[in-house]
Formats: sequence, structure tokens, C-alpha cells
Amino acid sequence: MRTTSGFPPFAKRVPAADAPPVKRLREAGAIILGKTNLPTLASGIQSNNPVFGRTNNPWDHSRTPGGSSGGAAAAISARLSYLDLGSDIGGSIRIPAHFCGVYGLKCTGGRVSGKGHLASPKPLAIPKEWQALTQLASMGPLGRSVADLRLAFPILAEPGTPGLEQPPMRPLANLRIAWTVDFGGAPLDNESRRLMRTLVDGLKQTGCHVEYRSDAGFDYEEAWFTAGACLGAINTLFQPPLMRQMRKIIGPVLSRSGHTHPLQRGLYTGMTLRPQTIASILKQREKLIEQCETFLTKWDAWICPVFPTPAFTHRKPDAPIEVDGNPLAQLLANLLHSIIFNVTGQPVVTIPVGMTSRALPVGVQIVGRR
Repeated sequence: MRTTSGFPPFAKRVPAADAPPVKRLREAGAIILGKTNLPTLASGIQSNNPVFGRTNNPWDHSRTPGGSSGGAAAAISARLSYLDLGSDIGGSIRIPAHFCGVYGLKCTGGRVSGKGHLASPKPLAIPKEWQALTQLASMGPLGRSVADLRLAFPILAEPGTPGLEQPPMRPLANLRIAWTVDFGGAPLDNESRRLMRTLVDGLKQTGCHVEYRSDAGFDYEEAWFTAGACLGAINTLFQPPLMRQMRKIIGPVLSRSGHTHPLQRGLYTGMTLRPQTIASILKQREKLIEQCETFLTKWDAWICPVFPTPAFTHRKPDAPIEVDGNPLAQLLANLLHSIIFNVTGQPVVTIPVGMTSRALPVGVQIVGRR
């Protein structure tokens, strides 16, 4: 089936074989309807590309369904299909699910094969000691319900990965849930805060133990810097040789250019691809994994925001979004709530929890142990 990734040089590209997750779905009896849209080479928060154009949000056509798996979430939300496959290196399953009012599962890194996923003009060549960078990308299903995700996951998971058996369902009253709307001080609009509090109040009424936690035992600024550096490095490795060399040269200049947010500084630091820098970043990643896992030993799940706002209106990639009237760069809006869990590799399911006064869906991230 023609697979373009919205990239004009690949407009007529037809692979010789199905990707492993697609092959497994076919063998399980799935009927493949077709491809869904995305930003070019799966890089971006709005699903718009020169090959197929723009995808609209089914709830409001003036708004984006998100990216990169925006077409997947839009198709499910519009009742065109029951299930789709997504990829997530910085919220690309979770944000479209949130924007479109559907369910999405970012699996633990490595659980679902990324073979056949097209996010680079050239095959990746990554030094052996840097292979952990590839674990930022996680594949997983999007669907109309948790039941659809539970059906799809064992089919999609790589053979030999542990723990595929589904644990028995437990009453909500037996669960311990942490939650936060203050994710390191990342902006969150008032309607999203209201819907999250409504969710928490409902959980408490079932007898569930729910406790507000503003942190997970790690320094958010340090975590954002590490996440940005990992993403900057892997994005540079995605580039053709000439662009890769240019990014390595301008990275040190940009890192000193006055950007104050640690996520941006991290992105530019990672672009340098300096071996000592990457080694240090990967050690810090291991520390963050340990800290997040330690935090989650005390909780069955951690509920967090997905994005600062519901779906925003179509706009240029460099145009900010508004959070209760305050401008925020799309880059930061895209990554502040999501990228840390790509670094730590936690599995995250996004579920819709309510509608705003403008009839736009809002979801939450439910974070679990690796």
C-alpha cells in the first residue's frame, strides 16, 4: 500500500512488504481500510503536508487534530474506523487522542516494532552506544475505547516481550492514584483544570484513594533539558548528511542564543552530537527512569495533563498558541507535558474526560510503570 509519510519524494513509494504490526493485524483478521494523514515525515503537531494537504478536527474543522498521528485520531473520532496505529516521540499519539476525544496508548518503548515506520529520508545510522535514543519513539494503537486498546495491544506487541497477560480488573476503591495539574509549572488552561478536577472528584466518590502530587521526585527543569537533548540528538540523526552537519555546527551557537527554557537549551545541546555530551545525557536518562519508576511504586497510576489547551485553530508552525490569552510557543506546548515520558519510557494511555464550553474534547494522560 502506498506509503508516503507526506514527503513529496516518496509520493509514489510502495513498500515491498507490510510493517510487522500491520502484518500481525492482518493475520488476526483486521481489515485494512487505508492510510491516514500526518505531518511530513511524522514531524509536527499539525497534520498537514504537501502530498495530501491538511487534516481537520472532526469536532471543529477550523482546528487541528494534532500530530503526528492526527489523521489516525481524526478518522477514529469521525467514525471512519475502529483502530489505527500511531507513533509517539513527543506526544504524537497522546495529543491527537486528546484533541479528537479518542483513546491512545503509548506503549513502553520497544513493545511494538517500529520497523517500516517512515520518519526519515534515509535509513537511520546510529552508533551502538547511542541506541537508547531510539527508545524515545514508541508505537501504539488508537481506538474508540479502552476495550479496543486492550484488544489490539497483545496483537501488536513484539514476541518475547514480557507481561502480555492482562491482570485481573480491580475495583477503583482499591486503587491509589496520584494526580497533578501543575506539571512543573507548565501552562494549563482553566477549562482543562476544571475537567481534571471533575474527574478526580468522581474517582474520590468511588472510594478510590486519590492524592494531589505536584512532582514525581525529579527536577522538571533538569528533566526537560535531558528530554530536549535526547530529542535534539535523535532529530539530528534523522537528517540527511548535509543537514546533519549544519545542525551540528549551529547547535552550539543556538544553545548560547538566549533561550531561557531548559527544553529549548536541551534541543540545541543535543544537536551538537558530541560524544561526551550524548553519553552524559543518556546517563541522566537512566536516572530519570529510576526516579519515575520509584515514584510509581507507590501509585497504581499518575494522572497528568496532555496539552495546555484543547485543539487549537490551524496556524503556521511558528505561530504561538494562546493559553487563557497568554501566548506559548507551539514547540513548548507540544512537548512540556509529553516528552518526559518518552525519555523515561513509561506507558501512557490517553482517555477523554469531558468537553469544554465550546464542545471540544479534553483528555488526560494516565501514566503507569514500565
